Amino acid sequence: MVAKIRELRRLHFRLLKTLWFNIRVFKFNEALRLPVFIFGDIIFEDLHRGCVRLDRISTCALKLGGGAFTAFMGHSNLYKSYIRIAGTVYCGDDVTIDQGCVISVCRGAELRLGSNIYINRKTKIHVKKRIEICDNCRIGWECQVFDTNFHYTVFNGKIMNREQPVFVGHNVWLTNGVSIMKGSVLPPFSVVASKSLINKDFSDIGEGWLYGGIPAKPLAKGIRRLLNGEQYLDVLFDDGRDYVKYDDLKDYPLE
Repeated sequence: MVAKIRELRRLHFRLLKTLWFNIRVFKFNEALRLPVFIFGDIIFEDLHRGCVRLDRISTCALKLGGGAFTAFMGHSNLYKSYIRIAGTVYCGDDVTIDQGCVISVCRGAELRLGSNIYINRKTKIHVKKRIEICDNCRIGWECQVFDTNFHYTVFNGKIMNREQPVFVGHNVWLTNGVSIMKGSVLPPFSVVASKSLINKDFSDIGEGWLYGGIPAKPLAKGIRRLLNGEQYLDVLFDDGRDYVKYDDLKDYPLE
């Protein structure tokens, strides 16, 4: 217990704000289980009872403002986060939204997050209608995911709809600085190269593609991010080899 408390302090855990958030958002018997932990410095707006709905009420199912690197930063170096939930956030288990993120869910809009999701620092998500990010996704530093262009445009005499839902399939990796715009669909196991712009539906391409460019296009097939086994693989690569064959590691459950 003492070790756990020390770890929470290192991560800049905010006990009073955590209590306030859970009581504000959940039924009292649910709030007592503290399903949401608050870390660092976060500004909240438009919170209301039921604005966050979890698949399962469990302690620390959702972490806001704290992540893997937070413990190594002093308080004065923490990035301030801004979270506005006028609509509804649906969330699975083991979801982290790191510090410095801007999350805005407009009235009547839905942000749907699966389980085992990590959203890294200074990412911006703005939802006017619906954004869905499925299980086991990783979103790198300074990404942005929008389902709106914010403004109307005229193209060949037609005024274009400025809002369309966004769908990100399971096990997708958005590397740093990626932009996902309205109407985008990314199939499962996609990887998006740094600084790329996704602005179309790629559902007909299939799983396991690398995308890159502005606007992005499919670059290579048969690539995906591994979610576990990094320490095990570090040992294998200590000898300086360029690669190991995936099929040779069947005894180790890489996913």
